[in-house]
Amino acid sequence: MAKLQMKPLVCILFIVIILQHSRPTTSQEVEDESEFSYSENNGRGPSRWGEIHEEWGACSNGTMQSPIDMFNQRVQIVSHLGKLKRSYKPANATLRNRGHDMMLRFDGEAGAIEINGTEYALQQCHWHSPSEHTINGRRFDLEAHLVHESADGKIAVMGIMYKIGRPDPFLLSLEEHLTALTDTTEAERAVGVMNPRGIKFGSRKYYRYIGSLTVPPCTENVVWSFVQKVRTVTREQVRLLRVAVHDILKNVPFPLQGAYGSGVIKKTKDSVRFIITTIIGFALGFFIGSSFPFFSHYKVYLPSSHRSSIDVATASNDQGLFVVKSPQTNVVNVSIVPKKYIRRNPRGSKLLPPRINVPESDLHLRRLYGLPPLDLKRKPKYLAAFSVGIHQMNNIDACVKKFSEDFQIVLFHYDGKTSEWDQFEWSKKAIHVTASKQTKWWYAKRFLHPDVVAAYEYIFIWDEDLGVEHFNADRYIELVKKHGLEISQPGLGPNDVVTWEMTRRKEDQEVHKVSLERPGWCSDQHLPPCAAFVEIMAPVFSREAWRCVWHMIQNDLVHGWGLDFALRRCVEPAHEKIGVVDSEWIIHKVIPSPVNQETTLNSNNINFSQETIKFEKSHRQEVRTRCKNEWSIFQHRLANADKAYHAQFGNG
Repeated sequence: MAKLQMKPLVCILFIVIILQHSRPTTSQEVEDESEFSYSENNGRGPSRWGEIHEEWGACSNGTMQSPIDMFNQRVQIVSHLGKLKRSYKPANATLRNRGHDMMLRFDGEAGAIEINGTEYALQQCHWHSPSEHTINGRRFDLEAHLVHESADGKIAVMGIMYKIGRPDPFLLSLEEHLTALTDTTEAERAVGVMNPRGIKFGSRKYYRYIGSLTVPPCTENVVWSFVQKVRTVTREQVRLLRVAVHDILKNVPFPLQGAYGSGVIKKTKDSVRFIITTIIGFALGFFIGSSFPFFSHYKVYLPSSHRSSIDVATASNDQGLFVVKSPQTNVVNVSIVPKKYIRRNPRGSKLLPPRINVPESDLHLRRLYGLPPLDLKRKPKYLAAFSVGIHQMNNIDACVKKFSEDFQIVLFHYDGKTSEWDQFEWSKKAIHVTASKQTKWWYAKRFLHPDVVAAYEYIFIWDEDLGVEHFNADRYIELVKKHGLEISQPGLGPNDVVTWEMTRRKEDQEVHKVSLERPGWCSDQHLPPCAAFVEIMAPVFSREAWRCVWHMIQNDLVHGWGLDFALRRCVEPAHEKIGVVDSEWIIHKVIPSPVNQETTLNSNNINFSQETIKFEKSHRQEVRTRCKNEWSIFQHRLANADKAYHAQFGNG
């Protein structure tokens, strides 16, 4: 197989939007929702909007209607798009409930955005849930619109898509005001000075097309620019936006339009005399490396009209294609770069339509009545799971009290005894799971599936024998976020007998990510156990890291030995995102359980014979032997999987 080589290139890809007989855009969105509806059952739905008022005629007869599906196979790359230039600045703002959405109106001068030499002043931003537009047929959990207007009345909208994940900081700053509007009949509320730069784009790549307003009067010639990067928002933030406008039961927004959509209400006429080009624009140049790995090449011929204007392009799709034009020929070489992970539909769901269910569950205790979105006024943000037995009840009680109401508590009872825990008030809100003589990792694999715990930003999976006198969970979370740790653990107290220097608490600092180990243990200071390493007694995972780690936990192994050395596979760069929190530290009491459940050595009221003690020591040794065997099995599986993966691409 040939090796493709070329000099590094810097290329800026632009778009040209060609429009004929365009009309100026002067009409703003209708503020009063009572005149129209999203339901087709009341005569005021989207298919009838154009009949309600004469000036709304574009809703029925328009030829450039939004929203659309931004489908990658229709994406074209042409020249002279130009990069987006934002000059936003803080301004007084008012939060307004418009009935169909929640809008943040900027009452002062909030800056502008420049598109193709025209300056558009920022007027307002608002949110739709679920998204109105789609990307490759996918509808997202939330869509933000930043609406701008030029001096001559033309409109430009910046769009941002959101999926469920970490909280959006800008919406976080509005939560108090959103809650206040939810609980009152007020239509608007002054929120003081807001900085629109807090609405993060997160990418310089974007889609561009010419469309319309998505609510009456459906004015056309609106310049739409959609950030390619999908940002994240929490379920609670989406719920607040929807409940505030009494929209908790609305599932589908205004249908997709024209040739771009499905379930079309308004069809684009064949006599349309303009071209709408949907593209991904690269506002900054990018570099193509001097060489690529060895891969097979296939030849693809492009029309001459395209060949003359494209030097370098990338298309992000499921095959991971890089399209590179050879300067000597009219042949385009397409290197097929296999991806390690391929998205698949859930097994067993082939007979069902997509998106009939919310994608993730949670462990929130719910009511048996009322509307589901209103079940909880306060949803836990984090999850703390402990493997427990009744002999450590008092220690677990002290431990749980270090976790605030922001934590959902889960107890895995390896001794099968749960009713004894009713003496603790917090236990009534906890989740109790019991299976006799099973380990923490056995439980985690079966009951903490990533989709089940996706509602929680951080997941604590702890042993029961930890002293927490010097630990505060909320403060710990603050430090983890501050230092960007995806996988972490509290430092072990100075008097603890530690196995690894990396996990020993370092005084006079908040966090450490690297440590000196015994000579010969670390060939690279960025590798375990000198860095990118925590132990499995008290690990803390971010939601994203846990999704990877869960898949690495073996279905048939129960002790988790060796997992600590492999955690670095789930975050990059591991030596920066795995660390030990020193200022919130714990003491490991080293109580071997559930090994002792064959007898009751933890009880002080029973005298044991020498035979019993001898049996117990033998039993512990058998467990330790299994732990070592599991570690060996796990190491071999990882090594064999890596070897097989690289071999299929000729790198083995």
